[in-house]
Amino acid sequence: SVPQRPGKVFDGWYLDTACTRPFEGVEAGTDILELYAGWRELEGFVSDDEGHILACTSGLAVVDGLLALPGIPACTGIEAGALADVADQITEIYIPANIRYIAPGALDGLPNLMYIEVEAGNPDYYSENGILYTAGGEIVGCPVWYTGE
Repeated sequence: SVPQRPGKVFDGWYLDTACTRPFEGVEAGTDILELYAGWRELEGFVSDDEGHILACTSGLAVVDGLLALPGIPACTGIEAGALADVADQITEIYIPANIRYIAPGALDGLPNLMYIEVEAGNPDYYSENGILYTAGGEIVGCPVWYTGE
């Protein structure tokens, strides 16, 4: 099975700790083999060891105004300030079911945000009319047009 690690994507098996020599199979006569798992960042994002997004890589994370958070188990949340470098590019955010944590203020400072959508089945968040709520009904994030009425 494929190894899992919060915040990272499995990149293959390697013969050295620096992950520079890819494993290509067992050679005849090999009795003991040490392999090392190689890992890479989530494409377009920098994340911590808990799987929380810390930053976005401009040009990769936002496409045509849409920021779609990674829909894989390795990504579990987003920290405050993570969107700072791409804030003015975001018009819509898609939050998949694997996102279980959104830090207070993580969606603040997005001057062009028009809509937030949460994947059905997310146990911690939902969206209604483009507004993001906790499962308990507390507003977490909202588009720039929302006035609170």
